[in-house]
Amino acid sequence: ELLATVPGHAVVDFDRPQALPAPPDSLAEVCRDGRRLVITAPDPAAVLVPLLAAHPDAVAHLRAIELRPPTLDDLYRHLVSA
Repeated sequence: ELLATVPGHAVVDFDRPQALPAPPDSLAEVCRDGRRLVITAPDPAAVLVPLLAAHPDAVAHLRAIELRPPTLDDLYRHLVSA
């Protein structure tokens, strides 16, 4: 599969900014923008689930979670950055 090596994304929206620590997975990239947390990783759900499990106070403020598989645009960005 062409996109097998391209990381996917987990987009998490909270009702207020959260001070979650960076996940211990060194393959994950985390971007915070106010109330939004974006995790980019080969398996973003596997990074997100333990992070939320360790911080139940943040779970109470969840508004939405969106898991995005990689797209051809992501493949292009991945190839250009390599």
